[in-house]
Amino acid sequence: MWQALSGNVKEAARKTVGYKKKRISKKPWVNEEMVAKMEERRKWKNINTEEGKRNYRKLNNELRRETEKARETWMREECEEIERL
Repeated sequence: MWQALSGNVKEAARKTVGYKKKRISKKPWVNEEMVAKMEERRKWKNINTEEGKRNYRKLNNELRRETEKARETWMREECEEIERL
């Protein structure tokens, strides 16, 4: 009976509220654009053609630059907040 009740409650919640699968980042500076780029890079990683390697390398470099920039911005904002407090 519990499984039936639990299933009905979950289904009603899914229909009413909706469901969105979302990757949760462990790093506070990672945003949704970065996560999307990570997913795209992950697709290209397993393609062992010249084009696949080229696209993976390009995405990896873009992602690395974007991540470093976001981390620096986050760190600067955190330091400014600490100084302000």
